[in-house]
Amino acid sequence: LEALGVESIDLYLLHRDNLDVPVDEIIDIMDGFYQQKKIKAFGVSNWTVNRIREANEYARRNNRIFISTSQI
Repeated sequence: LEALGVESIDLYLLHRDNLDVPVDEIIDIMDGFYQQKKIKAFGVSNWTVNRIREANEYARRNNRIFISTSQI
């Protein structure tokens, strides 16, 4: 953030999904960034619909930030 000269990133995108990392870990990390006001939203690229659904279901159940956009 310092190198970019900004206080937060409007939309942070995760590129390739790592299926070895459970979605709850990813959501919890991104929620931490959100709670610290480092990001305002986040999205993914090259994730399957099922993986996005699984991540967002976890986010909803646990009151965490959710995936707000997807790019293929």
